Amino acid sequence: VFFIDFEGHMNEQRVKDAISAIESEANYVRRLGSYPRSLLGVD
Repeated sequence: VFFIDFEGHMNEQRVKDAISAIESEANYVRRLGSYPRSLLGVD
């Protein structure tokens, strides 16, 4: 089990391509969501 966290929105083509590549290699993929970036400057 592992988690991937990266910048981008699930509607962006580059994100769709990355998820597609992961899904082609993994037995099971679960998306936990797409959340807005913090506006406070704190990550």
